[in-house]
Amino acid sequence: MEIPLELVSVMIALFSALISLLGFLYEHFKVIMDLRERLASLETKVSLFWTYVEKTIPQMLKHPNDGRKDHLLDKMIQGLMNLTEATELKKILECEVQEKPKDKDTLAKILVIARIEQILFEMRKGLEGKKLS
Repeated sequence: MEIPLELVSVMIALFSALISLLGFLYEHFKVIMDLRERLASLETKVSLFWTYVEKTIPQMLKHPNDGRKDHLLDKMIQGLMNLTEATELKKILECEVQEKPKDKDTLAKILVIARIEQILFEMRKGLEGKKLS
């Protein structure tokens, strides 16, 4: 049984198209996997940065005459702040930044405020998830 020449050329063309498609898909998914790895690396670095901000910088902001603020900073360092305490600490630090914008601790306070904003967002998101359940 002889295979017609037209059928052979159609089969070769289909086979070539299939190989090209597989090559394209390989390259496409390789790029996606590379992006996923880079994103995971970036997430790790950002997480390390915010952990440092949350655990180390608040220690620099503690002063013997700021009992309530020190208490809230300790709770932040320990990861035990609730929504009310996080909001209170944020307000205290924002007031201090407004009162003394050129203070030596201003950058540290702004970083801690940014971390508190992130904590508040995560807390509120968690509360919304509980309401939906």
